[in-house]
Amino acid sequence: MSFDDLMQQQFRQWVHELWAKRNLERPDQGPEATFLRLLEEHPEYHDIWSLPTPPTDPTIGGTNPYLHISLHQAVDEQLHSGEPAEVRDTFVRLKKLGDHEHEARHRIMGVLVTVMNASMQKGVAFDTADYEKRLRALG
Repeated sequence: MSFDDLMQQQFRQWVHELWAKRNLERPDQGPEATFLRLLEEHPEYHDIWSLPTPPTDPTIGGTNPYLHISLHQAVDEQLHSGEPAEVRDTFVRLKKLGDHEHEARHRIMGVLVTVMNASMQKGVAFDTADYEKRLRALG
């Protein structure tokens, strides 16, 4: 098993353990509380989180729920830190244009995935300038 596979397996197991203990040892702050909130905001994945062990193929409707939640976490961290500033600016702008918070996050996630995929395909570092440019174009 590769290091990446091991890390993926451990992350998925952690998600299941966090979900299982949510009513017993609910964290009220910090990264676990934030991540648990993200899990709860996605009822379409609750059946997966409730399994005793992570499935080998978790895809639902073409979406990997673990990746989806991880992208939510990345965008939330960018919103919280203010880096890059365009994430917060875009989030505020999209809400003013009528997007609900969850939808605004999804639209930002779409841009994040596009830029990440381009970087991986080219074998280069994440292009923050391209990310910021694409975020400014959302609306």
